Amino acid sequence: FPMAEYTEDQMYPKTIMYTHGLIKGAQAGPIVGAGIGTFWALYKRSPIPILRGATIGLITAPAVTCAMIYGRMMSKEDIEWKDRAWRLQRNNGQLLVDRYSLLTMASAVPLAVLLRM
Repeated sequence: FPMAEYTEDQMYPKTIMYTHGLIKGAQAGPIVGAGIGTFWALYKRSPIPILRGATIGLITAPAVTCAMIYGRMMSKEDIEWKDRAWRLQRNNGQLLVDRYSLLTMASAVPLAVLLRM
């Protein structure tokens, strides 16, 4: 996304915020889902729920994080959206994590297809 020099000039603030939420949801969802699946597997004495929990977490968590962003930001002015998006874009550590996360996710798809063959 284009990075503005000033907060007021930030373009696509909602897209930046929701994309960030999708990425973070895709990262946190499998961890939480696998944790819930682990407790369920110990209860049922079956290893299958761990993988199923991680998969359900991967599918549901991005939608949940976007709903949380919407709920948190729905009463905010446009300048507040721009400010948060601008701060996300100016945080070099966060940008590095997001870029490596996207690179890892993008490389996992062809790898999964190759391993499936």
